[in-house]
Parts: sequence; structure tokens; C-alpha cells
Amino acid sequence: MEIHMFLFKTNYTGSLSPRDKSVKEAGWFTYEEALERLTDEKDREFLKNNLEKISEFQEEWSLSRKYI
Repeated sequence: MEIHMFLFKTNYTGSLSPRDKSVKEAGWFTYEEALERLTDEKDREFLKNNLEKISEFQEEWSLSRKYI
């Protein structure tokens, strides 16, 4: 089984309804919430190792909103 993780920003706050029956749950989480909820150590390590990239994206999003 392959797992794909995506990082994106949206204003949508509604519930998510996965169409794939093998997906047990989908939701919106902060970095800290995601780290707590991930049960697989490899997934937690992936998230920890990409915190810097996540922080860079958050900074870019904040800066881009100033010019809209």
C-alpha cells in the first residue's frame, strides 16, 4: 500500500468524506495534532523531517496574503 501526504492551504473547514473504503479517516489537523494522531513511526518521522518545509510554506502564505 502506498501512502500519499499532501500539504496545502484552504479556507474550507467542512468535513472530509474519503471515497476510498481503505481510508479509515481524513481530517484537518495542525502540525501538532497530526504528530499526535499518527500511529506509524515512519509517518511521524516524515512529518518531523518536513517541518522546516511546512514552516517555509506557512511564511510564504502569510507574506502572499499581504499583497492580495
